Amino acid sequence: MSRRTLWAGHLLSAVAAAFVFPDAARGADDRWSLCGAGFQVPARPVSEAMEPGGDPGAVDLAADEGELVEDGVSVLTGDVRMERGRQQLRTDELTYTSDGETFDARGNVALWDEGVYITGENARAERATAAVSLELASYMFEDRHGHGDAAELTHFGREGNERTTADDATYTTCNPGGADWRLSASHVEFDHVEDTGTARNMWLEFKGLPVLYTPWISFPLGDRRKSGFL
Repeated sequence: MSRRTLWAGHLLSAVAAAFVFPDAARGADDRWSLCGAGFQVPARPVSEAMEPGGDPGAVDLAADEGELVEDGVSVLTGDVRMERGRQQLRTDELTYTSDGETFDARGNVALWDEGVYITGENARAERATAAVSLELASYMFEDRHGHGDAAELTHFGREGNERTTADDATYTTCNPGGADWRLSASHVEFDHVEDTGTARNMWLEFKGLPVLYTPWISFPLGDRRKSGFL
């Protein structure tokens, strides 16, 4: 066995141990031994609370300016805010139709949900599924100490079906700017109800060195232990 292969094996074992024994990977001060002390998502802007007894599926819109550009199509610009239940979306411009079923956001898109923060340049929101799809997205899961990037990402915020799917994505629990290890995959799904993730065509990198490839893998998002490698 070459020295390079042996070294890669040690790196892989260290990363695997952090997943298989997450409690052991944390110190007395609850810090991740491999990746730092954690992070907080940017504070959600303060807004008026939903009225008691209000429709949780109702969409609330506010902006600096609004214009009806054609029959049934309106454009909001400036500091645009869209809220639905726990979700809040901020953007520079928002286009929507009179039926209020789809919303297209452009420019500096930021989405807040419970413990979730996602940014991108463009997004589409669907009222029926409480889904928001973003291009060239970055995301943070505060409670799970996870974050990454994706070419395309969709977050489903309907209660009981909270999940996030991402294509050409990365994921790590290291602090932003200090990713000692990282997963890269063609497709990832994060189940926020079960606290698990699955990835397809996944590479595991440690210190920039690829140490493992697998066509499919399942891993925990929180402290819940899973059998197998992760």
